[in-house]
Amino acid sequence: MKHEPFQFRQFGIRQDRSAMKVGTDGILLGAWAKPDASIGSTVDIGTGTGLLALMIAQRYPHVHFDAIELDEHAAKDARLNFTRSPWHDRLVVWEGNALSWLGDPDKSRRYDFLISNPPFFREGIRSADPSRTLARHQDHLPDVAFWELADYIIDDPGQVDVILPAEAEARWCALASSSGFFLQRICQVRARPERSVSRSLLSFSRQQKPVERTDMTIRDDQGQQYSKAFCELTNAYYLTSC
Repeated sequence: MKHEPFQFRQFGIRQDRSAMKVGTDGILLGAWAKPDASIGSTVDIGTGTGLLALMIAQRYPHVHFDAIELDEHAAKDARLNFTRSPWHDRLVVWEGNALSWLGDPDKSRRYDFLISNPPFFREGIRSADPSRTLARHQDHLPDVAFWELADYIIDDPGQVDVILPAEAEARWCALASSSGFFLQRICQVRARPERSVSRSLLSFSRQQKPVERTDMTIRDDQGQQYSKAFCELTNAYYLTSC
């Protein structure tokens, strides 16, 4: 999905010119995610410029965030964005590969909530920009390993929220189930009413219950205006109403 001009109502998001831009996927996930009100410890895997951590921190004043980022330029931007935010004392950037935590007794952190806009391309042409390839392809965080990590670091009942291309939905649901996580909520997203579903917002938990299913269209059928549903979902984060 296209990149969007985006700022929090309180402050702007800094992005190094070499870093991934703030995109609609991240905005959708950060606004749609609905962790349990009792969460305390939260992790954002592949935080990029820190967007998801900042969005959740804005809505949940008691949450403490570990934000993990492999790309050094993006990690630098995330640190600066966290420092400039009103929630800087609750946000920490860890630079490195989250998979190094598996089986490491010195990194045996446990969390109530995991949020991620994960790399989802398993094959295909690599970008000439190494940072873009790192963010979008599974070389350093395969989907199987993602769920192995989630199983390792998420406490019971726990929650995992992600956004994926629609075609990856079935595979990720199957992998989640094999790791003991069950689908709780799903929102299928279309760019415009006449388009096919392009993204799936998914929320998993270790507790099995009836699945809440919704759908959303981002823009109207002319593609010029945001839909009412998108505006209502994201309004708390835009400087101007859409």
